[in-house]
Amino acid sequence: MTREAARVLGARLFGREEAGDAALDGLLGTVRRLIRTGAPADRDGLVQALRVAGIEDSRNPRFDLDLARLQTFSSAEVQRLSRHSRLPIGQGVPIPRECMAALRAAVEGGSLLVIGEPGAGKTGVLVALAEERLGIDAPFVFVSVDRLAGVATADELRAELVLQHPVLDVLAAWPGSAPAFLSSTPSMPREGARRSGFSPT
Repeated sequence: MTREAARVLGARLFGREEAGDAALDGLLGTVRRLIRTGAPADRDGLVQALRVAGIEDSRNPRFDLDLARLQTFSSAEVQRLSRHSRLPIGQGVPIPRECMAALRAAVEGGSLLVIGEPGAGKTGVLVALAEERLGIDAPFVFVSVDRLAGVATADELRAELVLQHPVLDVLAAWPGSAPAFLSSTPSMPREGARRSGFSPT
């Protein structure tokens, strides 16, 4: 039974059955500590305990479909707006931007708001930053106001993104503890812009 439990845990949370042995050992150790101390526990707490132990989850079965849809939407948005980060020469020449290093450091440090005159290049620099995240397979969500022009509520945002769960719940369910990036250009409904670890821009 222990072997079967490890196999299921590995497949459901980490996408690999063989990852379940170490995860189950860590989980059992955490549960024993909770029993000794009488502390309450839920799924989020147990997953966090595994992360602290160095065992990173890579899936969230209840939200996997929504997460995949959000990632697909974001990738399509970056591709749609990629013209803002390139000169229209041949296949497109990336525009070098002196602010990229500073913007990257600011995003890694927390939330920020990018402002500027129309045509200053706000969308282009945010698209370039999102392309970097996409290139290293880092967690990111990218939306644009023109794509969501008719969205006014959290439920309308969920419907527009074709999600089964509320957007905030999907963001909170993102597996792993790697820093993530949430960009809206130039703005989006407030309901969609909060998630611990994400950096609205």
